[in-house]
Amino acid sequence: MMGRSYRRVVLCAGFIVAYAGLALPVQADGGACCLGTTCVKATAKVCKSEGGHYLGDGTVCGKDSCAAPPKGACCVGGVCKEESADGCAAKGGKYAGDGTLCKEVTCAEPPSGACCIGTDCIKVAPDHCAAKGGTYQGDATECTPSSCGAAPIGACCVKGVCAEESAAACAKKSGEYHGDGSHCDKVQCAPPPAGACCLGSECASLTGDACAAKGGKYFGDGTECAPSSCAAAPIGACCVKGVCAEESAAACAKKSGEYHGDGSHCDKVKCASPPTGACCVGNECLEKTADACAAKGGTYQGDGTHCDPGTCGPPVTGACCIATKCVKLTANVCAAEGGTYQGDGTKCHAGSCGAEPKGACCIAGACLHLTAKDCTAEGGEYAGDGTLCENVTCPHPPTGACCIGHDCVKLAADSCATEGGTYLGDGSKCHPTVCGEPAKGACCFGEEKCAELTEAACTAEGGAYHGDGTECHPMACAQVCGGIAGVPCDPGEFCQLEVGECCCDFQGVCVMPPEECPAHFEPVCGCDGLTYGNECMAHAAGVNIDHVNKCDSDLHGDVDHSGTVDVGDVVCVAGGFSDAMSCPDGDISPCGGNLNIDVGDVLSVLAAFAGDFDCP
Repeated sequence: MMGRSYRRVVLCAGFIVAYAGLALPVQADGGACCLGTTCVKATAKVCKSEGGHYLGDGTVCGKDSCAAPPKGACCVGGVCKEESADGCAAKGGKYAGDGTLCKEVTCAEPPSGACCIGTDCIKVAPDHCAAKGGTYQGDATECTPSSCGAAPIGACCVKGVCAEESAAACAKKSGEYHGDGSHCDKVQCAPPPAGACCLGSECASLTGDACAAKGGKYFGDGTECAPSSCAAAPIGACCVKGVCAEESAAACAKKSGEYHGDGSHCDKVKCASPPTGACCVGNECLEKTADACAAKGGTYQGDGTHCDPGTCGPPVTGACCIATKCVKLTANVCAAEGGTYQGDGTKCHAGSCGAEPKGACCIAGACLHLTAKDCTAEGGEYAGDGTLCENVTCPHPPTGACCIGHDCVKLAADSCATEGGTYLGDGSKCHPTVCGEPAKGACCFGEEKCAELTEAACTAEGGAYHGDGTECHPMACAQVCGGIAGVPCDPGEFCQLEVGECCCDFQGVCVMPPEECPAHFEPVCGCDGLTYGNECMAHAAGVNIDHVNKCDSDLHGDVDHSGTVDVGDVVCVAGGFSDAMSCPDGDISPCGGNLNIDVGDVLSVLAAFAGDFDCP
């Protein structure tokens, strides 16, 4: 209680002196302490105990020492919010710098990976997975058909009851697992152990769980009921803090009471009154028991203590010299701080502790009231002992253009260095290209519109930036599909791959199949093994292309790919003679074709149909 009063005295004194321009510290190795926007000088310990923000040993209170901290963009989990650097750090965020704005900053998306919710798999961030009660498989993991496969189950015996579940679930219940694939109808679980259970004065043989369910007292597995198992314990008079009650010896001991023997009675026993002592409730002193004092919110001074003048009064203070600084403290606190106590009731005044004179000190255009030594240590210019800031004009440091990345701001050289910028010289000015042109890249607005912008401009416009140096092309903003994860397209679209990518897990883009195709004949072989009149016709059928030109055929003349050479092939070639698109594989004469369906192709099919011709 006395220590708490001391802290308030110290800070109140520091607060008054700070406003008078004398900023007296509590200890030689103390520093500036911000209480809200008010600056006082105190030790780190005292500053922290009063909820202040300590600026460091040797720091001094200046005009703007405790101004509200600057804010900037802070990225936490992919979300941007403008707050102070300390606030950002407390949330585990990434601070972009003082004065930065969220609209100028792109926060990196948090890592994601496969998340198993039961046997279902989704790809989300770790915290989202935890919020859904899932099991996170690790950053950058993908969902596969077997990612979240259900664990095998078997018969599990727990306290005589069988259930079919996984080995892990059985072990969690301390059960007996009978192996993967085992079934309860083939397993006989041992009955749970039983023991003596007291239900009042009655004893029954029950399991531990059954005894607890009935509110009984269980004596352990294998114990047996005896005539005296549940007999009631004898009782007697028990004195607790001057009050008597009749109960068992065990119950009395549990309350730290004085037991007067089995069969004793309260009407025959006199309990000693509980001790009392001085109790301080604020500055008022009352003689109470310790419990009564606590009930009033007071401070108990000990058994047998008495209320005397000054018992609960304010502590006696006096001037305390800590080095050359003077503060008002109690004798004990002064000694604890390493100071020299000047006596009860003494006061601090100029020269009490040989204090050094102070004067106006100019530091980077600002004026502080410091000693010459402190002013020099801060790199300032001292105006002389006794000078006042209101009578001194401090010159402001020169400023110039400061490049922080591609952004330009006007700062002093030291401020520019603090911000991690490049100073372009005193008097230099900011203009649009003074800090270089920012890099550009493809910026997608949905799947249709692409523009090459800077990352900041793309973010400001609500686009998705694809990286510095990327370019816009017809497929730059298309939806990605396929791949190892087998990402599907929207209904009505198909996953278009590069020519030749028929197998494996290649990644493509989602496109709508064309509704109309040109009539020119430039045959391609589809990934389905069929020949199409041109690339557009294959894509219209939702088929990717294996290679340019017709598909290879093992049977010469089988132009309709039925597996045999028959009348259908003759009809196909005859139709293709007038319309090549109706029979894309009809060009077979001479062997390999001549890029034209003509009379030679009709004759070649007829010969193959008759069995008189085949290509080598």
